[in-house]
Amino acid sequence: MKIGILFRWTALPCLSLFLFSCASIGTKFTPPSPDKLELGKMTATEADSLFGKPTHLVTKTTTEGNFQIYKYDFAQANLAAVNTRVLLLEFKEGKLNGYFSWSSFSKDKSHFDSSAEAKLKTGVGKFTKDDVLALLGQPEGKALCPSIINDFKDKCEKNTEVWGWYMSDNISLWVRRDVKSAQLVVSFDSSGKVSGVELEENSNPP
Repeated sequence: MKIGILFRWTALPCLSLFLFSCASIGTKFTPPSPDKLELGKMTATEADSLFGKPTHLVTKTTTEGNFQIYKYDFAQANLAAVNTRVLLLEFKEGKLNGYFSWSSFSKDKSHFDSSAEAKLKTGVGKFTKDDVLALLGQPEGKALCPSIINDFKDKCEKNTEVWGWYMSDNISLWVRRDVKSAQLVVSFDSSGKVSGVELEENSNPP
């Protein structure tokens, strides 16, 4: 799901509730560190113990396997803005196959350097995963292929792994301004080299 759409889906209900003195909605959870989200190892039971029960659960069986999607989302309004935190976990045959997480809260706000897109494109067929990490830092999302995560599944058709970086503004309660969001997705082939780079930026006028 695109970040701009997901942000509005989570944050706008909280904005409406805030007007009636409700400060937050969803499941409050602590953002995971990358070492806690090891693909191919974490189980759904371990996710429950770390993050609690998911806000939404989707189960899907395809010719490629049995998938479960856990979605956690939390939105909170203060006197100035509505902030959102989202975590999505994909399990295949009971093991973590993919994830993404992002936040507009100041203490753990998701951010990446979108200008890195140009350099990444020069590294197609050459850059390794270590090169990408050195350029952008740890991604907010990863998936092994095949995956049913919307932002990754199409890129999995010709690749073995996909990484994503995400960011979005919060929604101001008093200042009319664009709500901007962006996502950068990098694909890797079977040799572990960069095979594709895609940057999408969105602006939602007030």
